Formats: sequence, C-alpha cells, structure tokens
Amino acid sequence: MSSEIKPEGGRKRSAPAAQCRPVFVETPAFVPATFPDRYHETFLVLMDVEPHTLLAFWEIDEMDLERAQRELSTRNELVLRVYDVTHIIFDGGNAHSYFDVVVEGKAHNWYIHAGADGRSLIADIGLRGEDGRYVALARSNCVQMPRDRAPLDGEMKWMFVEGNPRERQPVPDEMYAPSSHPGPSVTIPLSGLAGLNGEDLMNSVGREDVLRFYHSLWRGPEEA
Repeated sequence: MSSEIKPEGGRKRSAPAAQCRPVFVETPAFVPATFPDRYHETFLVLMDVEPHTLLAFWEIDEMDLERAQRELSTRNELVLRVYDVTHIIFDGGNAHSYFDVVVEGKAHNWYIHAGADGRSLIADIGLRGEDGRYVALARSNCVQMPRDRAPLDGEMKWMFVEGNPRERQPVPDEMYAPSSHPGPSVTIPLSGLAGLNGEDLMNSVGREDVLRFYHSLWRGPEEA
C-alpha cells in the first residue's frame, strides 16, 4: 500500500510500495517410495474374488525353478493346479478332483474360473513336463468359496404373527408381580404414570414395590 508525499512544488506523488522478496527455503528432494519387483522367495497365495472366480499371485525363486527344470529334464510349462478339498484334510493326493491352468508368458498373477461355489480349494504352482509329470514348487492357502445362492438343504421355518401388528395394543390398568417371588405380591397401578421417568415412578409408587416387581420379571429358573 503506497502513501502520498507532497513535495515543495505542490504536486502529489506516490511513494514506492515496499518490495516483497521471495524467501527460498531449502527442502530435501522428494524420493518416491520404491518396492522391489521380486523378493527372491517362492510362494503362492489364493484369494476368492466371487463365487466362481479365484485370484492367484505368486513368486518363484530362480534357484527353485532351475531345480524343478533339472528334475523334469524335458520341455515343461508353468501350471496352476487347483484341488477341491472340501471337508477333507488334504495330504496332496486325496483331493475330490483337480484341474490345471497353464500360465502363459511371465505372469505373476492369474484369474481362475473355478466354477465351484461353496467349495474349499487349494492350489499348487509348478512345472508340468511333456510326459505329464508335475513338480510342485509352492502350495497356497485354503480358500472357502462363497455360495452363489441361499442354501436349500434343511427345513424352512415360518413365523406366524397373530393379530394385526399395526393395531395399538391396549395398555393394562395395572402391573402384577407373581407371588412366586419371595415376599408379597405387588400390584402397580399405571393410570397417571405415563411419561414419568424412573425416579419419579419410584417416588410415586414406592421404590421397594417397583424393584420387587422388576426383580420378579427377571427371576432365574431356580426362583420360578
């Protein structure tokens, strides 16, 4: 903001505004976080995506891959083998069934159409030779696939509601505590008590009677 100065000649001129100089603060250069492309481990993880679809992702260490290739000594391909292990303790050879999925290229993840809703699945990743031999490199976790429909096995139980739930039920004139509770029976009149809070209710009816009444409602089987 400038101020006016009157020189001797009488002409007005404006004083120059104060100059704002930028302040430079040295900050460290931003280094984006980087994650390794490989961890040099061999593992396989299985995840359910929907009732009929799985997602598998994995890594195979080069030394493990070379060992499996030497064991086969023939042309081979990377294969995901998916086992149905529903209701069994899987030992590697007792699955209900299995199917193979050939992995193409150098992929590290694959979507699998299992078509097995409600089933328990485990997968292996390994090499399959031309002669059909299979060398597993890693085994996944067990995945319980969700159902694609409501289970129909079992008896349906229906609830029947008597009367019209939209109708207002009449409020009784009094509350009665059964005499099965030790002590005399308690009858609490309800007329004129609507809208009272707990403290006012106890003051109007009597603290001991109210407590005895509610205790009778919550008495255990041994007191009934």
